Amino acid sequence: MKLKLLSFTLLLSLSFLVHAEPLQTQYLDNGAELNILKARVAKNNVLTIVAQYDNTSGADFKASYHFKHVYYIDPEENKKYHVLKDENEKYIASPASSGFLQTAWMKPGAKSIIWFKFPAPASETSTINLIIRGATPFDDLPITR
Repeated sequence: MKLKLLSFTLLLSLSFLVHAEPLQTQYLDNGAELNILKARVAKNNVLTIVAQYDNTSGADFKASYHFKHVYYIDPEENKKYHVLKDENEKYIASPASSGFLQTAWMKPGAKSIIWFKFPAPASETSTINLIIRGATPFDDLPITR
């Protein structure tokens, strides 16, 4: 019962995010868009980034890259932060497969949610510069606490 309730809550949260206004949108070489829907530091001092690929190109599209190509720069400290790993050295992100982000193939017009967990930036930091391979940089991306 708890698992069903948790799954329902997560699904409801993700469906809300799909319809949320993006914090920032950047573009890929093929014409698709990558929208940042959430950039929030939780009480556990972890930054969660939730994004959505929107296949606005005229062709099928699949995102696939190693998590080492996803990071942010804290402009207050001029320091680079990578995606967190768990105790088994697996990246804390989704969708994940053997160290790579891999979305399903998306038809034109399709969308796909992705997310990453990072160490939180300094407490005085209110924006970050997020780099996700294949997209133009998300400069001055606002974060909430």
